[in-house]
Amino acid sequence: MEEEKCHSGQFEVGGYQWRLAPYPNGRKNSNGDGHISVYLAIADTNDLQPGWEVKVNTIRFFVLDQIRSEYQIIQDANGRVRFRNWKTEWGFAQLLSHDTLNDSSNGYLVDDSCAFGEEVFITCKGECLSMISQPQSNYFTWKIDNFNNFKCLKQKFYFSEQFTVEGRKWKLKLFPEGDGTGADTCLSLYLVLDGSEILPPDRKLYAKYKLRIRNLLGVNANNKMHSENYLLLFV
Repeated sequence: MEEEKCHSGQFEVGGYQWRLAPYPNGRKNSNGDGHISVYLAIADTNDLQPGWEVKVNTIRFFVLDQIRSEYQIIQDANGRVRFRNWKTEWGFAQLLSHDTLNDSSNGYLVDDSCAFGEEVFITCKGECLSMISQPQSNYFTWKIDNFNNFKCLKQKFYFSEQFTVEGRKWKLKLFPEGDGTGADTCLSLYLVLDGSEILPPDRKLYAKYKLRIRNLLGVNANNKMHSENYLLLFV
């Protein structure tokens, strides 16, 4: 039976293309039974010169504790790792046991999903890629005056002005009368990439964010603003 194998979108480090390659049920020929196996794989090797060799100084594998919102270092490989045409993957066959993964107190598996990350250092070229770096705090506020009049325009949805976070252009998308399961009963709000942002094929973009509506009942009593006339949305 063929082993089940996944792979991430491609990313670049040191001028080479890479993928994260997990085996959810373990890599059988490497004694990975009962574990999740995770490997770093070099991609697009057909574009490399005959006899190629790529040296990587450090590879670290992480798994996200979704309860505490922290990445835990599971395996850390220091020392030079060599990739060649007969060895295009390097990693750990027993990165994480299924028992550890399924233990809900660890927070690794929540709503049937888990998240892995890795850091790759190629110091000979002075480059590093971190798939789990923590972004700077960025806030965008969308102020909507006369919200009741805004709803009466009867458009299905509205976009905020464009804003930039972590080098990407974003917008908020608001459905005053709700969308999907919230239609006619809720206010629906989404974070969306601006239409000018085009991701390359096979590339995914992950974002950690919070969408909030400010509670205006806490404003000073002398302030004449009323919540039905003033709406603040921020991310």
